[in-house]
Amino acid sequence: MINYKYLVNRNDKINFYKTFKNIFKNSFNQIYNYETYYWKYLHKVSKNSFIQIIYYDNNIVGLRGLWKINEYSELFYQCIDTCILPKYRRMGIFYKSNSEIKKKFKNLYNYPNSKSLPGYLKSGWKINYNISIIVKFKINEKINTHCKIDFLNWRFVNHPYIKYYKYFDGKCYHIFRYKKSFPIYVFSTNESINLDIIYKPLFYFKY
Repeated sequence: MINYKYLVNRNDKINFYKTFKNIFKNSFNQIYNYETYYWKYLHKVSKNSFIQIIYYDNNIVGLRGLWKINEYSELFYQCIDTCILPKYRRMGIFYKSNSEIKKKFKNLYNYPNSKSLPGYLKSGWKINYNISIIVKFKINEKINTHCKIDFLNWRFVNHPYIKYYKYFDGKCYHIFRYKKSFPIYVFSTNESINLDIIYKPLFYFKY
């Protein structure tokens, strides 16, 4: 028998952290630190995010994050941090969990990896677009003016595991990160948030 419980209350999510950490560790052999947990589920920008707890015969066997960031969309939830304990995989739990969250949340989106994509498609999800990568040599990105400073600090300055940088072109700030030493463009804003400054890249990649 599969049952579900949803956490959105702050104290409930704080108290659930140790269980969350154990499920994640036993699923992926990775440590999910509290800084990341706070950033994703407890910060004032992300506080409306849910955690779905999956029970099988009254035992917690998995969890899903339903990320709610109003600056992205007030209507949509992003599926993140899906964990199913190895012992309970290949039992249809992921499929049934997908059916459950589709009924409860209606508007969902995700950026699945190659391993989880087949499971999402089997559950009735549709591919809206494929992310492509382009190389650019001139920075002419449009400025995003609708995001508040609290969101920008949360998203870029306080990110728990990605370091971001800014480049000022005389008019606005362009935000970058690096992957394998290659600059990746992320965002443009008028706000001078507290990021390290870089020189203008000779080229950069953009999703």
